[in-house]
Amino acid sequence: MELAGLTWDKVEAVLQDEAQIEPIRTIYTSHSIDNTFESCARKFEFLNVFDRRPPRDSGYAAQIGTALHEGWQAFMVRLAEGDSKEAAEREGYVALMIHFPWGDESKQKTAVRSFENTASMLQEMMRRDEWNHWELIKIDGKWAVEVPFTIFHTSIGVFRIKATGELCQLATQGKIDAILRHKVLGRIACWDAKTTTLDENLVRSEYTWSGQQVGYGQVLQALLGESLLEFDIYYLVCRFAANDPAHVQVVPFDKAEENIDDYWFDKIDRLKRMRHYAETGRFPRRNGGCNSYNHECSCFSICPSRDTELILAWFQSIGAEEQKGYEAWVTLEL
Repeated sequence: MELAGLTWDKVEAVLQDEAQIEPIRTIYTSHSIDNTFESCARKFEFLNVFDRRPPRDSGYAAQIGTALHEGWQAFMVRLAEGDSKEAAEREGYVALMIHFPWGDESKQKTAVRSFENTASMLQEMMRRDEWNHWELIKIDGKWAVEVPFTIFHTSIGVFRIKATGELCQLATQGKIDAILRHKVLGRIACWDAKTTTLDENLVRSEYTWSGQQVGYGQVLQALLGESLLEFDIYYLVCRFAANDPAHVQVVPFDKAEENIDDYWFDKIDRLKRMRHYAETGRFPRRNGGCNSYNHECSCFSICPSRDTELILAWFQSIGAEEQKGYEAWVTLEL
């Protein structure tokens, strides 16, 4: 295709026309992927533009978080089905035991996230007074736990990746941990469970400006069929600490229209930068510090090269995998 001499508007039109006959690949973003991009756009390129992920365990702490999510959500579903709290708790413990990373527990340097402490944490989660006042809602006949959604960013348009030559579009995907209704007030709110080792005094600064749940507002709006100028979000913060191994804190936030607008201004700005870097073929590296959690970046060895064939060959040699998608309950275009 010859694009020389065309204005950007005409280039966009040509690409849109080609999209009718050429497949369009979707580059997915999410709250965690956005954070990766802001931390290191080059790593975002490797993991999401080239769509290759080096094989690596998710980590013991992440697996503990998954096990707690499964236990809490099983408990909430059984409560919603009308089971007694005792029966619902049993279901929660069963789910925890199924998903607990038994094989890795003995390898940990500390016992902070031992099974005993994790089970105690789940007990604290399940015995919160909030569940006397909040209940799960149903979406298309399914209880609203792990609600998957996809938002296609049609306003960003279709563009061509310089490195691979592919036509692509950007989309955001995610899963809402739980959507609950207040039994008396009737208010709908998103709830998100978090496991952390942060000091209790840092919880406010950790989550106040987190954009993760703010983006759920558009999904809630589609589900409820009404415009939301504000909505409630709740964090169920589960803090592991040596001196208090099972501490659960409920942190509510009321997101006003201004907060929602700020989130989307920043989100669109980030998406535009993603597109610009993809079209120009130059995602910048971070300014040093290419490690986290005492691990060197998994893409550090190939980072010096911008040769597409070499990069793809390297990922193939280490057995890298493509991103696994999922079927969304809610699909939007923005």
